[in-house]
Amino acid sequence: MESPPSSTARRTPRVLFLAQNRQEAQTLVAVARELGDPEAAEFLSLDPFFRQDAGDVARAAGFPVRTLEPIRPPSRPFALLSQARKLAVVLRNHAAIARACEGLDALVCCSDGALERSFIRAAQQRGAACFLVVNGWLFHSPARPVRRAVRAAARALGLAHLAPAEIGEGGCDRIFVPGLAVSDELALRGVPLDRLEATGCPRFAPLFVARSASADGGEHRRPPLRILYLTGAFAWHGMRDAGHRELRQLRILDEIVGRSAGGMALRVRPHPRASSAELALLGGLEHAEIAPPSEALEDAIGEAHVVASVCSTATFEAIALDRLALGIDIADVFPTAHERIFTRLGLWRTGSRAELEAALEVLRTGDPELVERARRQRRVFERVMARDTPRAAARIAAEIGRATQGAAT
Repeated sequence: MESPPSSTARRTPRVLFLAQNRQEAQTLVAVARELGDPEAAEFLSLDPFFRQDAGDVARAAGFPVRTLEPIRPPSRPFALLSQARKLAVVLRNHAAIARACEGLDALVCCSDGALERSFIRAAQQRGAACFLVVNGWLFHSPARPVRRAVRAAARALGLAHLAPAEIGEGGCDRIFVPGLAVSDELALRGVPLDRLEATGCPRFAPLFVARSASADGGEHRRPPLRILYLTGAFAWHGMRDAGHRELRQLRILDEIVGRSAGGMALRVRPHPRASSAELALLGGLEHAEIAPPSEALEDAIGEAHVVASVCSTATFEAIALDRLALGIDIADVFPTAHERIFTRLGLWRTGSRAELEAALEVLRTGDPELVERARRQRRVFERVMARDTPRAAARIAAEIGRATQGAAT
């Protein structure tokens, strides 16, 4: 007679991955591929909320993807809604979020914003371990006193997941960060040190291979000075005035390049979410080549000597590929984010036309200052990105595996 199955028989653990955008999906796909059981991973598309095609990345990688269909879809991308409207969307979809977390052993996300925090709470209430994989640097300044008071009151009422919060404050059991710089920043904000681990960011791992074969950071090169400017998605985020100010400073940069008599070449790579109207305006630059938004970022950076932007997170790709990063905010486009990336990290930045012209002259002539700038940037790189980044996905997957070892029928 056949014995009944053991009540402790092993089963495939269920690990649910959540991504807001394509970059987050790239990181989570890398982690999912390293899980010991290839059938454990499942992606839940939040594209009806965030509208950034994250689900397409997971599908292309061969993972099963479900979609969370919202009750009364928001009129704008979730990230652009006011805090009150975000709360309304979360409450409307509370039951669907809870159902999505049934039977989970682990939840993995790259953001712990308003929507993800409800998933985290529901998953933890059902006994699942929750992991946050921070996908880049941190833009936002610590919360103001009023916001901190609202959070404290919400925690006292057991509603912390519904209160405004900064990244790292969503209650995940473990938080994996790109490097010590982000770890230190989160610790300053009060995130317990025993939750933090500087593993590196999985989506940056391929860049380490390219870095080993890349040039020497731009100290030694042939003219013309090749400048790659990365625009921001300001209009998409509803920051139209910032978009107009960025165009003004681009025109100044375009004029400086035009007066260099062939000593500089400017290439502008529009943000992938740039509108047709924004692309048309960029076409009015007289001395710049406009790259197609679909061009591989790594290829565009690899052709440049210096990568400039207001606050693009692609600054980290530039640093990883050993290209000099230059912050330009001579029109007060987005000073808070600019300060968080360039000033706080000690990267090269310019805040006026005179400073920009001086920086470009140093870059063009190969002034001895350039060597020190490159060295300084490499020191920043070591704090921003863990040396073990090529193994980041495997290390994170191993932690998830240990947390789900008890999965049983």
